[in-house]
Amino acid sequence: MKENQQRLQEVKALNDLRKFLKSPDNETKKKKFQIRILQIVGFLILFLCFLFTVSLKEYPLILIGLAIISGISFSVATLTAISLEQWPILSKHLSLESIEQRLRELVIED
Repeated sequence: MKENQQRLQEVKALNDLRKFLKSPDNETKKKKFQIRILQIVGFLILFLCFLFTVSLKEYPLILIGLAIISGISFSVATLTAISLEQWPILSKHLSLESIEQRLRELVIED
């Protein structure tokens, strides 16, 4: 069961990588849009924390939860932005043929 899950994860990762190698401009636009959405969501949640600080004084766990969600949103956006900047360097060292060969091997094993 665990081996099958690992195979499925490998297939998904290789498919995503193949898609990114075939159309890097399209995938970059998608990632930039995702980054922008995550930054906006994080900012709005952080703004809500400041806005409702006084009214939610009796419920500190709600404020803590909102702050955590905001922090996660900002950190995922930052991590994605950094990986997007590093992608042009990494993509030079990847072979589309070897990725497709490994995908064929995984499909044959099923």
